[in-house]
Amino acid sequence: MVLHRLQLASFCIFLLIIGCKTPKVLPPANLLRANHFDKSLQILREGLHSDEFMPSVYAAEAMIDAGYGFEAIPVLREKLKKEGVDVYRARIARALVKGRQQDGVILLQDIILGNDEEAQIESLKGLFYEAYVADTSIVGNVIRSTDNNAIKLYAQGLLHITEKEKHVDEVRAGLTDSDPRSRIAAADIISFIGSIEEDTTQLITNLANVTSDIERFRTLRALALLDHAASRESLPQLTRSPDPSMRAMATYAIAESWLVEHAEAIYPLLEDPSLAVRVRAAQSLLILNDSASLFRYMRLR
Repeated sequence: MVLHRLQLASFCIFLLIIGCKTPKVLPPANLLRANHFDKSLQILREGLHSDEFMPSVYAAEAMIDAGYGFEAIPVLREKLKKEGVDVYRARIARALVKGRQQDGVILLQDIILGNDEEAQIESLKGLFYEAYVADTSIVGNVIRSTDNNAIKLYAQGLLHITEKEKHVDEVRAGLTDSDPRSRIAAADIISFIGSIEEDTTQLITNLANVTSDIERFRTLRALALLDHAASRESLPQLTRSPDPSMRAMATYAIAESWLVEHAEAIYPLLEDPSLAVRVRAAQSLLILNDSASLFRYMRLR
């Protein structure tokens, strides 16, 4: 009985850490049938060894999450040796950080100290999403030295979630910034750290006024992650977009939002002509299958 209670307590703490939200419909025990698991893993291996950059990185991250880091991490290291562009090096390092590889953290921090703003943003996002920073002085220095508000926002978000400093007010101010890059950054961060009612209201206002597809999607994604019902229900429709990048983003957003009830919208995308979409579909199904197992465990215990 004591062991049972400890297991339940540990599981509840785990859910609090990852920020799970209880689904409105309890998912089945095995969302992903054996043949779909094999298919998903086959697609991820295809993506991992592909010459297409982003599908290979997405596949590596998915394989790391699924327990196949021993396959993915050596491939990432080989890619990193050959890559000379900082923004791409940062994206590979982000995947290494997901695999808890310290050299990935060191590389991201080195890139933050550089002058390539896109690479700096990519590096800060990588540390932010993994809630990891080894040297907070680097992050503090970039806040003080940059004029790029999106960089400042991701740096402030990183310091906030690592509980070194509180910057939520500065992040919220980014939602009303005149620069769409700042609004996107603020939406990303708010959706990760949680929000108040005013944040959701501002995001809805932003969604009604955006002019670019990427800002529209990133705002919609943030609202979905914050449990905005209409935004969550709109994601499956976007998996049928004629734009493969939109199909890929929408598919992964369904998984990020734990929308297990919409897994059926993802299955056809395992046969999508775009490798990036197939990889994101495989990755998303593995994530949703894992969430189904977790929620079933919670109910049975």
